Amino acid sequence: MKLNQIIALVSGKKARAMNLLTEAHHKWKEVLLSGIIRTYNPLDEDGERFPQEKKEVQLKIHHALPELKKYLADFYDCVLTQESANQKATADIEIDGNILKTDVPVTVILFLEKQVTDLLTFSRNLPTLPTDKVWDFDANKDCYVTEPEKTTKTQKRPEVVVKYEATKEHPAQVDMFAVDKTIGHWTTRHLSGALPLSVKEEIIKRLEKLQDALKSAREAANSQETEFVRMGDDLLHYIFAF
Repeated sequence: MKLNQIIALVSGKKARAMNLLTEAHHKWKEVLLSGIIRTYNPLDEDGERFPQEKKEVQLKIHHALPELKKYLADFYDCVLTQESANQKATADIEIDGNILKTDVPVTVILFLEKQVTDLLTFSRNLPTLPTDKVWDFDANKDCYVTEPEKTTKTQKRPEVVVKYEATKEHPAQVDMFAVDKTIGHWTTRHLSGALPLSVKEEIIKRLEKLQDALKSAREAANSQETEFVRMGDDLLHYIFAF
């Protein structure tokens, strides 16, 4: 029998065994266990007679336990077989023809599958550099920076415009305007500790490849032949021997 066949059996057998225990807990009541035989004998031979009262026992624990023990023993045996096989079931983790690790236990493979799922969620939310700017890594600043951008700094300055020059008869007519005058320049470089989008995409791609490799490794490990092992009868005989 293959390990994956045992795995498929265990969940169903567990459900059946747990249902039987639950039913026993709720249904094995005193009213089913109790019976009675009641007869009446008059003191006077000619006295009134009453029919016998009788209630049969509907549930006998010593009959019910063997059926329960049978299912429990089968369940225990399947779990023992599965876990014994898990100790021996291994597979290589291989990506693009390269073996990352040999003989990895199937339980570790299952653990890594969960980890990769969590890492994929984490990686898909990694912050990335804004795409509206050109970024380069600056080793001195240990982060990404943009090229310097120069912008002007302006300030409102009053300016007088002479509309009409002064004459002997009339004074000069002037208007006052506020004019933007350049007073300096800003030089700006943006810095960021985020990752380039291409790096994030590569991390996700590698995780997805590892995810596929782990699935293949799990299938290979679970396809190994295993020997059925038993212990249920011995355990339950020890518990319920009477």
